[in-house]
Amino acid sequence: MANDNMQEILNRVLEGLKSGEAGRQLDAIHELENLNFNSEAIVLRLEILALGENAEVRAAALKALNLKTSQRVSARLSMTPKSIRQAVLEEIDGWQEDGLIEAHRAEVIRQRYDFDVRPGIPSKAAPAKAMPAKFAP
Repeated sequence: MANDNMQEILNRVLEGLKSGEAGRQLDAIHELENLNFNSEAIVLRLEILALGENAEVRAAALKALNLKTSQRVSARLSMTPKSIRQAVLEEIDGWQEDGLIEAHRAEVIRQRYDFDVRPGIPSKAAPAKAMPAKFAP
């Protein structure tokens, strides 16, 4: 039952991200900040939004890509060894310094490769309550 609820939430968020309406997209992005889970489809949609024309949506999507939940998904998506990812990150820095790539585009690409290098933003969701310890009589 809990998995059904999680899937419903993910579907609702994804629908908001795909809506084409900035307000709905921002609401969906802000909802992600309060979740302890994410999905591949959402991370891929966030990447698209982070490259979009609306500056507010773009900034919010970039921030959401830096959530720990998004980083965990990025880690599952990547098959590239860390040493190669680090080389790619260095190349991106060079491209940006040379003016070959815009800052927000470089950031989207970086987030595909630096999920275990940069600390992520923790979720605002309340952590699960600890079970009370049993004491001996």
